[in-house]
Amino acid sequence: MTRRPWTERAEKGMARLGVLIPSYRLAAETFNELVGLSVAEATLEEVTTVAGRRLFEVEATTAEEAMAVPTGTEGLLGPAFR
Repeated sequence: MTRRPWTERAEKGMARLGVLIPSYRLAAETFNELVGLSVAEATLEEVTTVAGRRLFEVEATTAEEAMAVPTGTEGLLGPAFR
């Protein structure tokens, strides 16, 4: 997700807390309490923001494929249903 020294699992946990808890400070404190790793509020915010951008890109691509007009080679349902 980012180029920080965190594992992918740790970053997913940070991003999830960043979304669910209405304060990055509280999310960082909660992460520390749950996992035992100290993370700065700014780091948790960055990880959450990067994850959100990636999710947006994936959803935008999926929506574009779903709305694409099928060609003769893709069949009746179009590229979203390959």
